[in-house]
Amino acid sequence: MLRRISDFFVALVHRYMVDPLIFAILLTFAAFLLGLLVGNASLHNLFAFWGMGVFNLLSFAMQMVLILVTGFAVAKSRAVGLLLERVASLPKTKGQAVVVVFLGSAIASLVNWGLGLVVGAFLAKRVTQKCKGVPFGFLVATAYSGFIVWASGLSSSIPLISATPSSPMNFAEKEFGYILPLEATLLCITNVLPTLLTTLLVPILFLLMMPKRDEFVEIPEEEISAEGKGALDTPAKRLEHSWWVSRAFFVLILAAFVVRVSTSKSIDINTVILFMLCLGVALYPSVMGYANAISKGAALVGPMILQYPLYGGIQGVLEHSGAGSAISAWFIGFSSAQTLPFWSYVSSFLLNFFVPSGGGHWVVQGPIMMEAAKALDANPATVALAVAVGEAVGNMLQPFWALPLLAIAGLGVRDIMGYCVLVFVLGFILYGSSLLLFPFG
Repeated sequence: MLRRISDFFVALVHRYMVDPLIFAILLTFAAFLLGLLVGNASLHNLFAFWGMGVFNLLSFAMQMVLILVTGFAVAKSRAVGLLLERVASLPKTKGQAVVVVFLGSAIASLVNWGLGLVVGAFLAKRVTQKCKGVPFGFLVATAYSGFIVWASGLSSSIPLISATPSSPMNFAEKEFGYILPLEATLLCITNVLPTLLTTLLVPILFLLMMPKRDEFVEIPEEEISAEGKGALDTPAKRLEHSWWVSRAFFVLILAAFVVRVSTSKSIDINTVILFMLCLGVALYPSVMGYANAISKGAALVGPMILQYPLYGGIQGVLEHSGAGSAISAWFIGFSSAQTLPFWSYVSSFLLNFFVPSGGGHWVVQGPIMMEAAKALDANPATVALAVAVGEAVGNMLQPFWALPLLAIAGLGVRDIMGYCVLVFVLGFILYGSSLLLFPFG
């Protein structure tokens, strides 16, 4: 039955899902309509709001780009490449291939969301080469589904923002006068339990959805990163590829990371980026080798570059017209201290279609949700977590974050998103049930 349902959604997506850029443009028109009907703003003001919002996400977009490219560079290093080769050699059957690819992607996503997307794509390609018979698009969808747990991990935007003192986006601190430590968000049972269940049950779901047909796809061999130095026949070239410059740079970054962690009371987005930068430099024999890997990773950001301004414009329309707050306020109208986290989760999922960025739509949703948490005496940490995981679960239907993974895999969005619909249903139930059962963390 699950296979038939999955086949139905695959066919539906193949027929009707448009490219993510067109999807973003259509959502822009929908945001304007919401601004007119729900926000009661004039068309002239909506154009102004859109123009104001286009560049609002530039700082956050750069942070997200750095997380992605530093994760890519780590995954492309020789040491991690050899590890992925070993992992890709483990599965001997189609079922084992599904489990290995999903778990590899999910575990990497919990460490760093950019690393998760890259590792998932690399594992899907290498496992396909070694374990023949698994439909490649199905395996890449399995890899993307591991991304569903990213907001429960170390690079989760909203918990990190809420744990960062004096951050302009730390609405919990502004409303309650204190930051939300990661122990209260990422390490509480409300988050840990559904994350464990999702990691256990999603591979089983994919095993039940496994297409009956075998598919043999010729995937180009994925080379393990090796630094091409060329002839070191000048002092400049020898300096560029010298071991001591690389190690000195590593010590500098490591020292900055240690000082930042020791003097800060929490881990924030920039701390995670600094850690990934430090790890990446350590994995390459020279700075230029690392820089080359970063350049290759930057190519994956291409499909996202134009869409960030579009989603920034959508955010501007929803925020300044009041439409985003109106949607959130509608849910708050029938919420209590016990149910506010769940309805924050549902409204986060809906807003994610318009602003597919945890930090991005936290700007729209965060202030009113923290105000409601204080008025209803709800747990602000659980409410913030609910917004974060609502965005993550919603990514199984919103294709924006699949773009880097698809660029590595060489596939289109229609090749994978149909398989992700049932993953969304399962994730929505698991995280939603946890928020209802443990609303106070």
